[in-house]
Amino acid sequence: MDQLVATPQTAVHIQGDVHGQVAVGQYVVQIGSVKGGLVYINQQGQPAVRPRPAPVRRLPRPFTGLLDRQTAIGAATAALGSSRVFELYGQTGIGKTALLRHLAHAAPEEGDSILYLPVMDQPWMDLLQQLFDAFYETEMPFKPSDGQILHYLQAVSGIVLLDDVKLDRYSIDLLANVLPNSAILLASEERHLWDDEGSAHRLGGLPIGEAVRLVERALGQRLPARERAVGKVLCTLLDGHPLNILRASALVRDQGMPLTGVTRQLQVASPADRLTELELASSTKPERRLLAVLAAFGGAPIHVDALVTSQGNRDVSGMLEDLSRRGLIMIDGAHYQLSGSLVQALEGRWDAGPVLDWFADYFQNRAELYWRIPEDILANLESIMHVLSWSIREGRWSKALELARIVEGPLALANKWGAWEAALESGLQAARRLEAKEAEAWALHQLGTRALCLEEKESAQTSLIQALRFRETLGDHQGAAITRHNLDVLLSPPPTPNQQSSPQPQPPAPTIGAALPSLKAILVVLVISLGIILSGIVGWYAWENWPARPVVAAVPPTSIPTASITPMTEAEWDLIEQPVSKPTKQFPSHTPTKLPTRSPTATSTPTSTTTSTPTLVPTATPIPCNKIMPAGWIDYVIQAGDTLSHLARSRGTSVQTIQKANCLFSHRIYYGRYLYVPPFLVTETPTATWTPTVTWTPTATITPTPEDPKVEDEPDEPDEVDEPDKPDEPDEPDVPLSPPDLVASFTPAEPQLGEEGQVILPFRVTVSNLGETKADSHEVSVLHYFPGYEDGPLGPTVVWSGSTGAPLPGEGNVSLDSAVTFGSYLQGATVILSAVADSCQSYNAICRVEESNEANNASAEVTISLPVADPPTSTPPDSTPVAKIYEPADGREVYTDNRDDRLWYAHVFLQGAAEDEEDGGLTGEALVWRTNQTELQDSVLGYGNEIQARLVTNSCSGTTHEITLTATDSNLNEVTATVTVIVYPYCVEGGES
Repeated sequence: MDQLVATPQTAVHIQGDVHGQVAVGQYVVQIGSVKGGLVYINQQGQPAVRPRPAPVRRLPRPFTGLLDRQTAIGAATAALGSSRVFELYGQTGIGKTALLRHLAHAAPEEGDSILYLPVMDQPWMDLLQQLFDAFYETEMPFKPSDGQILHYLQAVSGIVLLDDVKLDRYSIDLLANVLPNSAILLASEERHLWDDEGSAHRLGGLPIGEAVRLVERALGQRLPARERAVGKVLCTLLDGHPLNILRASALVRDQGMPLTGVTRQLQVASPADRLTELELASSTKPERRLLAVLAAFGGAPIHVDALVTSQGNRDVSGMLEDLSRRGLIMIDGAHYQLSGSLVQALEGRWDAGPVLDWFADYFQNRAELYWRIPEDILANLESIMHVLSWSIREGRWSKALELARIVEGPLALANKWGAWEAALESGLQAARRLEAKEAEAWALHQLGTRALCLEEKESAQTSLIQALRFRETLGDHQGAAITRHNLDVLLSPPPTPNQQSSPQPQPPAPTIGAALPSLKAILVVLVISLGIILSGIVGWYAWENWPARPVVAAVPPTSIPTASITPMTEAEWDLIEQPVSKPTKQFPSHTPTKLPTRSPTATSTPTSTTTSTPTLVPTATPIPCNKIMPAGWIDYVIQAGDTLSHLARSRGTSVQTIQKANCLFSHRIYYGRYLYVPPFLVTETPTATWTPTVTWTPTATITPTPEDPKVEDEPDEPDEVDEPDKPDEPDEPDVPLSPPDLVASFTPAEPQLGEEGQVILPFRVTVSNLGETKADSHEVSVLHYFPGYEDGPLGPTVVWSGSTGAPLPGEGNVSLDSAVTFGSYLQGATVILSAVADSCQSYNAICRVEESNEANNASAEVTISLPVADPPTSTPPDSTPVAKIYEPADGREVYTDNRDDRLWYAHVFLQGAAEDEEDGGLTGEALVWRTNQTELQDSVLGYGNEIQARLVTNSCSGTTHEITLTATDSNLNEVTATVTVIVYPYCVEGGES
């Protein structure tokens, strides 16, 4: 006996495959067989459509404590009161969702309907269906046509809030016509509405005062005056971006970093990127692995079960809550995803391939084990679609085909027919690349079945006929019977008036008028009806005899067996964690890069091993080493300028000890990597290490002090005159040499503007040793502050630092050339800089050498006015436009029985676009559609982005039309795009159709 599983949207029969049915217009489609869907004419008419009880209230979680945003609230409230479309746009994480949540709950409890929907990447068709399902209900699953949905939504009155909208401008413009009696509020990253200035509002960062309040709220305390000034600088560096401010505050609250230290770290050209670096460096290895998985999915949500399995079934709930509290991820029920501002920051940081490859196997394994639980697939739809898209991009055709077959049925039953089409197109592409004719026939059958239900007659004919040809050639009799049945339904006349449903409540569904048929027409209908009955019997027989998997126990498992789903291995994680981006944005790996090593024998014998480096280098057997953190040691992120000797000296250990603990076989270490080191010798909390914005390669010129030449092994000269011995003279007292005395001078060059608007200031620091004793090592720092902030919390602060282990002899000097970078927001500012030299590298006030004069280390201050970039004045060059044809696909076959005189014709939808650098999008008469079949019809088919073209054929063998789209810009530059369309009539050579 079949088991019936009820879901909120569909009743699902489970018998081997997931079975269910959906009413679509005048049809009913049954979904679930491996051979494809089966379509019947709905003899009972479409289901009754009833408005949901008013007012409809589907609200998001409330958002309390909204800061500022009074201007945006006023503009949005005015738009909502006038029932028009209004758009809030701004970068990710700027607070658009928070504002929508506030507005949703600010409306009176008694009043119009309020609907909140996250749109994201779903197709336009699926958004329309979601709007219909929100305001109407039916007794059985019902998929209205787009025209029916538009008809029903005309009567809807209320407020519709659409979040995270990623539709194109054309679709957004249609919203006003879809919901003419409703106020629509959109939230998007880019502006789409340009009709008038009042139709959109850009959401920027918080004012500095409100941003500091956000910092205090995140820290849970009122900041004292000094730290409040630091908070202002922090919020200025982050442009008042709320999410980034919360992330920076979490470093202070949860990671114990001082507010001043975090702010100093963010004084770079790209504070947001530096913030991400700090967060990753302060995260544990398991947390970074979770972030790597979420980053592989971009902004797509992942179900918690999949996350847990990928991490070896460990309990990661605590880590997920911690990452959410820090603003790094978002939680929606059982689904997790990266926070918006991190999606772009982490893009390309890790290799997403091994992650998505593992998830492709995971979803395939899970579908095979738990095909009895359709809700499981529905809960992972977005993740599966993301992996499916990746599989297509990467050419993983077998995985793509399997995933398409897994997900297409649930998509159809969930009325997500836009996503259903995308999955089927992916499956068709994969099948063709694999040359899997049976799978290609299945995909064509499903695409044709979908088009049939949506009354897309020509597309349905083309796909179903191609599927039928494949199945007959392959000897697939059951599949061919089902496809032939659907073709018969497609070619049958519409139902008679008595087959229509009873009158529907307002708004009424469209009805089909019919006149009294003649006797001849009645006979034709009877003949066709007999054919339908026979095809229905064949289709019923095929449906009942479809191959099914064996029925397993009726009670589904309460937990997910994971014995056959292996978590990612350490080798896979090593592959994932290899940095794949620029060095300044690398994710630090726990395993230092090892240089080729030799066996510790007296004579090493090279082995001819081919390595991945461009040059073949003989390598020897590496020394086995296990990297284990000694007790009491810590993970340390290597900073620019670090050396093993400095790290060993500052922590009271030796270079050899650090090398042994980290399996290092040379003195080379790499910026951004992790190193096991002892803690500092002192107990005070170390301040955050400043990372210079420019890699420093010192150009040093050392002038040594001349010394008296020494003459060794000279023979004694004989005394010319013998003199009596003289009493010994007392020795002169030893005069100690003066200690080192370092003095710095600072010489700036002309500041330069970088490509991204940053200001680059080259400089030279010259350090002179006025003492008589050499300085074994010394540190050089460049300080800066802005006028009016001499005594502020951040001034003067270090903006650049460097050190060297090379000794500087007494009365010698050295010159260091480098540069400092200021962010683009500091263009036009005045900055005061100076240099300071110290005779020993300083680590938390240890290893300091007293100088003979500690008061002269700093140079004179230099005042610099940072330049301002000139506004762009150049005009773009005269360029040729770019044209593309979207519909139809190249090589499309169209079948028709339309006939006029001695010619057959088919109406084909043509869609294309053209862009020009000077003119933007080209429209109207700038776009001309033509055919090469000028002997049969006029060459010009029409003008504009979209037309319905009439293509003619006079041969039963078909006619190939070469369709061209010619785009011409205002400077008369032309470009042409071309596709071919083959028009076949339903006829036999030498006879009538």
